Amino acid sequence: MRLHGLEYRTSDGDALVEAVPTFGPFPEVPEALRRLKTKYELAIISNTDDAMIAQNVKNIGVEFDYVITAQQAGAYKPDRQTFEYAYKTMGVEPSQVIHTAQGWEYDHIPTRDLGLKRRVWINRYGRKGSADYQPYDELPDLSGLPKLLGC
Repeated sequence: MRLHGLEYRTSDGDALVEAVPTFGPFPEVPEALRRLKTKYELAIISNTDDAMIAQNVKNIGVEFDYVITAQQAGAYKPDRQTFEYAYKTMGVEPSQVIHTAQGWEYDHIPTRDLGLKRRVWINRYGRKGSADYQPYDELPDLSGLPKLLGC
């Protein structure tokens, strides 16, 4: 809130937490995920708890193979433990994972050195990336991901 010059009230945090389950996906997300699901297993690695993510998954309307939360991992991203827990839970090596995320600080920076097969940054807000964290592909939204990955 400081970033946007807004006054913080304790009730604001509570209201935000209550609102999270009402958030819908970005408009292109369900269709892109349905197309990806024809070729890939899908997983969410979320910085939330199990109860909070459940409604958001329903709002997306696509079946995920894995829904992994910070609660399950015992750590929040960008902690490496979160990703290691996810790969172990999915029974995969990082070299088998295509990691796609909007979160620069919470996903792309910490996954640079994990040996992932591929990383895709969904840069919805046109932020500047960094050559220090290459290689990664960059898309403005999820709509181009199926084509990028051959679906």
